[in-house]
Order: sequence, then C-alpha cells, then structure tokens
Amino acid sequence: MERWRLNLYSVWFTQIISIMSFNFGMPFMVYYIQELGMTDPAQIKLYAGILSAGPAISLGLMAPIWGRLADRFGKKLMLLRAVLFGSVIMLALGLATQVWQLVVLRMIQGVFTGTITASSALVASTVPENRLGYSLGFLASSTAIGASVGPALGGVMAEWLGYRSSFLVGSLFLFIDVLVVTFLVQDSSDRKPLLPIGSNGTTLREKPRMRDAFLFRGWFMSAMLLLLVLRFATSIFGPYMPILIQTRLQTLEGAAGTTGLVNAFISMMMAVSGILLGKLGDRHDRMKLLRFYALAGCILGIPLSFIHSIWLLMINYGVMMFFVCGIEPVLMGATTSRIDRNQRGTMFGIQTLIGSIGWGLSPMLGGWLSIRYSLTAVLIAIPAFLLVEFILASTTGRKLSGRIPTQPVSFRQDPVA
Repeated sequence: MERWRLNLYSVWFTQIISIMSFNFGMPFMVYYIQELGMTDPAQIKLYAGILSAGPAISLGLMAPIWGRLADRFGKKLMLLRAVLFGSVIMLALGLATQVWQLVVLRMIQGVFTGTITASSALVASTVPENRLGYSLGFLASSTAIGASVGPALGGVMAEWLGYRSSFLVGSLFLFIDVLVVTFLVQDSSDRKPLLPIGSNGTTLREKPRMRDAFLFRGWFMSAMLLLLVLRFATSIFGPYMPILIQTRLQTLEGAAGTTGLVNAFISMMMAVSGILLGKLGDRHDRMKLLRFYALAGCILGIPLSFIHSIWLLMINYGVMMFFVCGIEPVLMGATTSRIDRNQRGTMFGIQTLIGSIGWGLSPMLGGWLSIRYSLTAVLIAIPAFLLVEFILASTTGRKLSGRIPTQPVSFRQDPVA
C-alpha cells in the first residue's frame, strides 16, 4: 500500500476512535450537570453554553501555536499530543464531582487536545495534491462517523451505567489511539530532509522566506470569513439539542438514549457527505460547489423551526447537514492547495483559531436567544447564517475560484535509503 494511503487510513481510524470517545459523554453534559446537582433551567442553559464555548476559546488561542510547532517539529508529534492528553482529560471528566470542575477541565481540553486540527494538517501535508479534496472529505467522514457511533453507544451506556462510565470508557479508547499513531502513522517530516550540496561538499540550508504572507492575502481572509460564518451555522444549536429533546419528551428518563440516536443519524449523514461531496472538489470549481451546498442547506434549514416531532426534526436536520458538511472540505481544499506543504500546520492552526471563535461564540449566542426568546429562535438562526454564507461565497468568496497547480507529495528519505 502506498505510504500516503496507509497514513490516511490510519489517521482516519484514529479520528473515528477519538471523536467517538469524546462523544461517549460530551453530548450528555447537560444531563451530567443535572446529576451533579444543578436544577435551575436558566442555569442549565447558561452552563450548556459555557461548557461548549470554554474549550473552543482555549483551543482557538492555542491552535496557531500548535500549528507552528507542527511545521517545525512534525505533525505526527502534535497528533500524538492531542490523543494522549484527550485520554487523560476524559478520565478526569469522569471523576469530577462539581460543575466548576467540568468547566475547568473543558478549558484544559481545548488547550491540549485538538485532534481534528492535528489530523487535518498531517493528512494535508502527506497526500498527493490531486487527491486533496478526496482525502480531506474522507477524513471529515471519520469525524462524522465517530460522532454518530459515540452518542449512540454513550447514550446506552449512560442509561445503564451512568454518565461517569461514558467518560471513563472514552478515556480507554483514546489511549488506543496513542498506540495507533505511534506505530502506524508517519509524518513526511519524520525523516531528515535531503538538502542541496554546495561546491565545498557541505549541505546548504534554505534561506528563510516569508511563507506566512498568505495570512494577509484577500483570498485567505475571504476563506476565514466563510469558515467563521459556517461555524456559527453548524454550532449554534448543537449544545441545545439535548434540551430540546428533554423538553419534547417532558422527562429526563430516556432522554440520553433518544439524544444519542438523533445525534447518530445526523452524524451519519455528515459522514456520507464527507465521502461523497468532498471529493467533487478535485474535479469541479470548489466555490461553485460551496455556493450550491450553502444554498441547499439554507433552504432545507427553513422548516426546522416548524417541526414538532423529534424524529421528523432528526431527518430534516440530517439532510440539511448532508449538504452543509460538504462546505468545509471544499473550502479547505481551496485554501490548502494555495499554501506550501511546510506551512500547512500553521494554516490549519489559523483555521482552527477562526473556527473556534465561531464555535465559542455561537453557543453563547444560542444561549442568549434561547433564554431571551426560545429554542425555536436558535433553529431560525441556522438558515439565516447559511444565507449569509451563500451571499459571501457569491461575492468576496469568488477570490477562491479556480485551481492552483502544486507539486506532488514525496516522503523524505535518508541519503542512504
């Protein structure tokens, strides 16, 4: 098997396990804090937003630093750091006894984990350029698969054994990832690069160049604005889905299992989207695809606020997310193909910073809307943000249209190899 394929499949597997492990307990955090003694409805909504926004803020602040370190010391090392700390933090979450401890641990989680960013940077730096869209979409499917299996299993486990067990089992699975990354994943920077030989027989070092100039390009700023709006659209309602289900059921009994099934279906649609829609960017103009996906998601998001059945809402939400989740792979493909491989860790770090701003602020906006108005208002915000995404993609986003030819990937080899 080609090295880049083994890398892709290994990282894909670790992402399924890591996201599945995190989702054993995270979707039920709202129920967990009630088990720890919080009963006031307004406080529950407030802390639902804080527990979702906290790791986003700390992740966003640290992501550019980890990205820079990935470019300097290797992307495999950063992925290993993310899964190892993830295992430790999940263990600590399962042992928490106070709500404030959950808040602190979630903040620490954002600082030291970030498996999606680490995986994306590693894959984007090791696959051939003409398979970039396919690879990023395929990798995105692992996140969705893990997010579908995790809540389903975690919900059943929570109903039978309690919420703590979900976090503890998740910690064990994350440690399996540590072993997979250690023994199966190879970074293209794992080996010492071949440097040109000078006339005196010594190796020459490349002069430093201003590679980070992409940060100030109009096309990159447009891409990050599109990513920010997309993150608001996809993250604003997630923390409040369990509350909506509990409200519709009018009881906490059975809510975890139902929430797990709903999240499983939605995530499975996202997984199919990553496999089918992401690779279209390797053959078609990515920005045309992005506009189509955003408009389709906007139209499908409109009925969400009118549906009262949990199962009809699940189907509608899942189909909407099928199109919406096609946006990020083609957007990242459009930006990644314009940036040198040895700077893609930095690029994904900046991307995570921008995405985390949306991930952190959107639950807070959703919390304000749900307290000031209702959960229905949060659902209305989804197609509104997707409409903004379509408008931006049709205007400033045109800077990202077209294809940029790049060099094929090659894994570095020792001189004696």
